[in-house]
Amino acid sequence: MTRTNMWTMAGYAAVVAVVAIWLLVLRGTMLDLAQQRKVCFDEQAGRNRDFYNRQIAACSALIDARQESETGLVNAYSVRAVANMRARQFGQAVADLEEAIRRQPENYTFYYNLSFAHAALYEPEDAIKDLDQVLRLKPDLAAALGRRGMLRSENGQHAKAITDLKNALALAPKERSLYAL
Repeated sequence: MTRTNMWTMAGYAAVVAVVAIWLLVLRGTMLDLAQQRKVCFDEQAGRNRDFYNRQIAACSALIDARQESETGLVNAYSVRAVANMRARQFGQAVADLEEAIRRQPENYTFYYNLSFAHAALYEPEDAIKDLDQVLRLKPDLAAALGRRGMLRSENGQHAKAITDLKNALALAPKERSLYAL
């Protein structure tokens, strides 16, 4: 075997070794992301602060990896936002929901959830604006009308609150939760 052939074979062996190591690392990352995906989107696990913190971390790993589809990323932002709200981290929930809205502006549930986060941060005007967006996208959502009516009432906008609550009851007269408002 000539010296050139030996160097060529050594070069190929080195490339094969690097590719093999890279594939092992990539495989480990893929497995890790699959595990993170399972935790992020797990709706069956226990509901406590530790679970929500694990769910937040798992969704963060998916978002940071940037290997999800656009729909997967939007879902990860949305799930992380809800987990943040349940963990009482409302500022982070707002940031996540705003990112989800930026990516999918016609999804009324993001605005609806955002209204809860803004209300928890004592930002009723923003919460009302969020519900305005919900009702622009889904005008027949009685829960949004009822919630906006409640927020308007708390904010001293009593005439508008009464209108919202009447409209909510007209849309869903059997919805018991509206009577509790």
